[in-house]
Amino acid sequence: MDREHFVKPPDDSLSHCDPSLNRVGSSGQRLTEGVRVSFGPSWKEEDCFRRTGRFNFTRHFAAMIPLQFPFTEEKIRALKVGDEVAVSGVIYTGRDAVHKYLHEGGALPPEVKLRDGILYHCGPVMMKQPDGSYICTAAGPTTSIREEPYQRQVIRDHGVRAVIGKGGMGDMTLKACLDYGCVYLHAVGGAAQVLADCIKKVRNVYMLEQFGSPEAIWELEVENFPAVVTIDSHGNSLHREVFAASQAELQKSLGATAH
Repeated sequence: MDREHFVKPPDDSLSHCDPSLNRVGSSGQRLTEGVRVSFGPSWKEEDCFRRTGRFNFTRHFAAMIPLQFPFTEEKIRALKVGDEVAVSGVIYTGRDAVHKYLHEGGALPPEVKLRDGILYHCGPVMMKQPDGSYICTAAGPTTSIREEPYQRQVIRDHGVRAVIGKGGMGDMTLKACLDYGCVYLHAVGGAAQVLADCIKKVRNVYMLEQFGSPEAIWELEVENFPAVVTIDSHGNSLHREVFAASQAELQKSLGATAH
């Protein structure tokens, strides 16, 4: 799938855009007609739509912070809430079964290197090839809050530097990011096929027979995987800020209704 996908804005009111809705199906047809959601503060209309109606991924990646392997604590501590990053290197998937297994003291296969690594909350769709290798056709994030009971321990015990997911995480993970030098990276929901295009190689799979395909640990080589820092290693959480602002607006609305 080419990095530049054709889109048409549905009207002239779009001032921001997001590739999350700009998906191309397996047969190549366009699934959506435009993009509506803001991906971050640096998105501008001229970056998203040229006169031809093309969205240029390469142009926007140039404005993002490259986060490249090795993922050192120094690199992670330099990131702040709101930073847009383009991740390149080796990452590992891990969902409910893996987190529960590690929480209960399970041992990782020796080939899985989570220390100074990135853990992706994802159950990718894989197609096995005749030679035994795999191609990833969908790799969207799963809801991260399910891992909240386990995430602090996994970050602490395994030296994880970043967690990719969607929806945010709670206070225990926030504290772990502060204490151990980790960040939470919010990936674009609803963009599984676009994100799969960032996966250049499926290097290996672990615990496939034990957990099944969605819950297995997939070792992925990614290039320019887009995400936004929403929990940093300095005690800041965009999710907490949004929740507080939403609560304040709700109280204002309820107060206005009461009068």
